[in-house]
Amino acid sequence: MSRFTARRPLVSNWQFLLPPFAVLLFYTYYASAFIFFTPYPGINFTFTPRGWIVTDSSQPALEIGDTLVQIGDLQATALQRDRFSVPFDNNGPGDEVIVRVAPDGEPLTLIMPYLTLADRLRRLLAILWFFPFWIAGTVVLLFLQPRDQRWLLLGLFFYLIAVWFTAGSVAIWQIGGSRLVYGISTWLFMAVAIHLHLVVPQNLLPRARRTILAGGLYTVAGFFAAFDALQILPLFTLLYALLLAAGGSIAILLYRFLRRINAMERIATRLMLVGIGLAFIPGIIFVILPSLFNMPLPSAVGPAIAYIAIPVLPFFYIYAIYKRHLGRLELRINRLLSRYSFALLFPPVFLIFFWFGLQYIASPSGRTIYLLAVATIFVIATPPLYARFQRWINRLAYGAAHDPEQIVRVFASQIPSAMQRDKLLALLQQEILSSLLVRQSVLFIFEEGRSSLLYAQGVTPEQIERSADSLPQLLAQPARYLLPLAYKPDASDWIRLAIPLAARGAVMGVWLFGRRDPDDFYPQDDIDLLQSLANQIAPMVENIGLYESLQQQADRLADEVAERTAELREERDRTQAILDSAGEGVFFMEPTGAILYVNPAMTALLGYAETSLLSQTLDMVQTEESKEKHAEMWTAVQQGQPWSGDLVLRRHDEKPIDISLTLAPLTMDAGPLRGFVGVLSDISKLKEIDRLKSNIIANVSHELKTPLTNISMYLTLLKRGKPEKWDDYLSVLQREADRLNHLIQNLLDLSQLDTGSLLTYAGPIDVRGILNEVCNSYQPRAQAKGIALHVDIPPALPLVIADADQIEQVFVNLVVNAINYTSRDGQIRVSAGVGRLEEETAVQITIADTGYGIAADELPHLFARFFRGKSSHTSSVPGTGLGLAICKEIIDRHRGRIEVESQPGTGTTFTVWLRAKTE
Repeated sequence: MSRFTARRPLVSNWQFLLPPFAVLLFYTYYASAFIFFTPYPGINFTFTPRGWIVTDSSQPALEIGDTLVQIGDLQATALQRDRFSVPFDNNGPGDEVIVRVAPDGEPLTLIMPYLTLADRLRRLLAILWFFPFWIAGTVVLLFLQPRDQRWLLLGLFFYLIAVWFTAGSVAIWQIGGSRLVYGISTWLFMAVAIHLHLVVPQNLLPRARRTILAGGLYTVAGFFAAFDALQILPLFTLLYALLLAAGGSIAILLYRFLRRINAMERIATRLMLVGIGLAFIPGIIFVILPSLFNMPLPSAVGPAIAYIAIPVLPFFYIYAIYKRHLGRLELRINRLLSRYSFALLFPPVFLIFFWFGLQYIASPSGRTIYLLAVATIFVIATPPLYARFQRWINRLAYGAAHDPEQIVRVFASQIPSAMQRDKLLALLQQEILSSLLVRQSVLFIFEEGRSSLLYAQGVTPEQIERSADSLPQLLAQPARYLLPLAYKPDASDWIRLAIPLAARGAVMGVWLFGRRDPDDFYPQDDIDLLQSLANQIAPMVENIGLYESLQQQADRLADEVAERTAELREERDRTQAILDSAGEGVFFMEPTGAILYVNPAMTALLGYAETSLLSQTLDMVQTEESKEKHAEMWTAVQQGQPWSGDLVLRRHDEKPIDISLTLAPLTMDAGPLRGFVGVLSDISKLKEIDRLKSNIIANVSHELKTPLTNISMYLTLLKRGKPEKWDDYLSVLQREADRLNHLIQNLLDLSQLDTGSLLTYAGPIDVRGILNEVCNSYQPRAQAKGIALHVDIPPALPLVIADADQIEQVFVNLVVNAINYTSRDGQIRVSAGVGRLEEETAVQITIADTGYGIAADELPHLFARFFRGKSSHTSSVPGTGLGLAICKEIIDRHRGRIEVESQPGTGTTFTVWLRAKTE
């Protein structure tokens, strides 16, 4: 059927008139009751659980902010339970009413004033917010299509707001059950608002999940509405419902706006958010903020601006959701909304400037001059500001990238850089056509007597084919607006405009345009603009064709070169992959020694970045102990001879590393020397194993020798000695056996720590208790040796997260070590405190003795390797190396630190840091 076919009546069923009539009847009932039958005591108030708080007063006995706890026989506490009692009920003009004021309950007498026409008008204005939402709901119900779920929810959304405004305006008086209606409508509005924003502008969730969520919303709203009707819920729960409705709706809209959605949904969401902002931000700025900060603003200005702003919300919602269904009305509604929004924002700003100026200008002449100056500035600024505002609304509604006046300049500035087909098409579609609000377009190019499609936007393959067949007829009437073929619609009926592309006197293409926002019409100004753009596109398309031909030739040459170099590249890549994946460090250096290539294994081995090693020589990692070997190596390099040997190099972190180096000269076809290929191997572990093997034998033999010698001697004494001394001998044998057992256990613990098989069970522990227990256990042993063991631990230490058994083992090893290596009459001091470890609170435990200390070179290599981790020390660790190595490893496991300071003749101090438990 043609688009000019007669439409069905807008109201197809008389039942659609019932909802707006019923809602209007509801408003009429409460408006009449509020204006004509509600008592007027000369005050306005709001109700809280504490009582009625006066917000406006013409009664001399009451001031704004006073709290009434009783009005006549009606008490505030009773009003919370009875939501049908009306304050000042059965009191008419001239009656005396006794009220009581908090906090003392002082009685006051109020005389009911006579209700004037101005008072009735004020009450009428207070409930006029009903009409914008009632009108919006009626428009949705009667005029908008299609009548789907969105239509039903939007109409219900507006009607509920209208009911909520009406009941809320009179709910403080509780006339006609308005307080009950207000509570029920609030909870229903919460469910409808969230459900609406889940389906508009498009469904956000799958149908099944949306149905479950909507059912849950309405079930919860129904329960709470029923509880509120039964007067079970307190008054403040309605505030939660409103916050949930507003916050949930805005959160859903923001989620829609931020996620990746199609352009139309994004534009609709943006319009809805702007509608919310324009409706409520003026009230916040001109009503709430002045009341919070005591701004000198006339009391009538803020409410008036807020009142005018509220109707923006329903009309922005209707426009955003049904914009695509408005047809030719869309442009008119767009202009109406832009004028309404501009009038809402611009004149109030003028009033604010004018009012604040009057506060600081005292003289009448100064005020007159200020008024004329402000008025002149605003009159001059209004036209350009409105034009900018209208362009902003267009961008908001249609997503236009540029203003039409700027398109030629933008296109002329960007077209030189669009020397490729895809760049030109992106410029046309994303910048030009979107700014002109064109949704359908096709560009044909004539090549070798036939037409080829350059691009198509918003049209079907059938429409493209029929349009190609119609090009001769279209070129017969170029650059003219084409009316729809109402009498004979076909696949080419979408075309509204055909612009030829001409270059050097010949037509080389045609540009077709169809659907366009908002009304598919192309005025002559836009036709001339498109023709100017087409005149610039034509030579550009020709240049692109030439460029593509040259590019094709270049591509063929590039393919031939690629074929010739493929084998070389493959061979190079294979060699590079082998070198990069080699487990040994490989490098290449010039005959002068400058390094030109290093593989990843070498950078990892030396700890340097690749850029730090390139152009350098091996001298940068030379150490003093390998100086002679380096000299031998450079002698071989200068002679062009191969060389191999062991070196000690210095890593980037200043740590020495044992390596095996092999250098091989590189020549090509018996030609001159090109350089040297070097291979580095890390032999640190092999060296360490050699050292450990010797040290283990030496140290363990030494540790075992003493107890075994004592055991042998006391066994001999046990055979030959007197029986009365057998107990002493057996005691010594038991002690030496315990010593051997302790040594063997240390060896086992050290092995478990080194292999990672010793598990740690960390939890909050009291270090003070463990220290006291260890010191008390070994106090007799220290006294037997004549050593004073002092314990200085504060009563309150933070808990630490650690394994209690392992930490106890650390303290036992350190205390026993101090006792063993402190001479008779010496002293050992165990103390604790709170400090800082790497910007964190930590517990500090110090164990200091007056032993002799041991020089650094006497520390066995076997145990020194355990101190190459996070801990630092200034000297060697005296005493039993195995036990101290275990201590170090355990503390490292707990992210702590152990510090050792030892000087010959002055004793040794161990400091253990453990991180405190954080709350």
